Amino acid sequence: MNYLCDCKYRFFQYKDLQENKIYSIIKLCVSLYFPYFFFILFFVGCADNIKSQNLQKDSKQKEYLYGIGYGASFQEAKQYAIKDLSTNLQVSIKFVAKDVVRQKDNSLQTSGIAEVSLESAIKDLPALEIEKQTKKDNKFSVRVRVEKSLLQSQILNRIQANQQTLDSLLETCNTPPFHKYKDFKQILEDYKNDLAIYQILSKNMSYNSALTIHYQDISNSLPNYNIKLEFQHDNPNNIKVQRTLYSELGKFIKIDSSATKTLEILIENADITMVYLSFYDCNKKLENVVKINTYLPYNTFYQAQQITRFGAIVYKNIEATN
Repeated sequence: MNYLCDCKYRFFQYKDLQENKIYSIIKLCVSLYFPYFFFILFFVGCADNIKSQNLQKDSKQKEYLYGIGYGASFQEAKQYAIKDLSTNLQVSIKFVAKDVVRQKDNSLQTSGIAEVSLESAIKDLPALEIEKQTKKDNKFSVRVRVEKSLLQSQILNRIQANQQTLDSLLETCNTPPFHKYKDFKQILEDYKNDLAIYQILSKNMSYNSALTIHYQDISNSLPNYNIKLEFQHDNPNNIKVQRTLYSELGKFIKIDSSATKTLEILIENADITMVYLSFYDCNKKLENVVKINTYLPYNTFYQAQQITRFGAIVYKNIEATN
């Protein structure tokens, strides 16, 4: 019995000794390596940041403009990179513009191009390159670049293409067809954005300036039309309908009896009132026809409330056409 007790005592004594040794080893390891533990965590935590900074530190060539972006996807990172490039281009343009102003004895002003215009102006250019991209833990980094000389050349190509389109719309009567006025205005805005960039990059602030003023004057003016109005049926209230109709048309065109362009209008009163607008150019060639179903019954058409509705219907249909 004493022998068994002694064996049991020695077993637990041995077990305690082994546990003490393990604990001592762990304690020794912690005391030796604990300072390095935080260093490892710090290094891992900074690794992504260091990698991101590598794109910033990569060598750059002076003939290029660069942009860097980060995002959860490649497309998002690319978008931010283009935005960054447009910001850098904005800074470059402002710097060059101030230099040009100084050379011209303060007779010129900076272009004041909005960053969003720059971004839209460069995002689809062939000269734009994805120079470098990285991915780390589902985070993307992208660096884009554009060669300054290529940017200037491709912007010029786009200016010339838009200029040809604008000229073709003015070719017949020196004003766009009525249904092309909205297109003319949009193309002109794109043209002006590109022109402002090109003028400053090329340091030629007068390039196409006179022509641009001509385009802008046309864009700011309503097209002139001589109106020929015909009612299918005579009615004393036709004069009220005419006033309402001319009031709405005046928001889109200038009514001028001496105009070389003509707008022929037929108001047809059957069961439902229909309106036909036929636009003719200065050579009497048909440009466009707008057919308007008013859905207004003829038997109530001349009521004051219906005439007001008629005006709103005409405006909505012309606005959609133009």
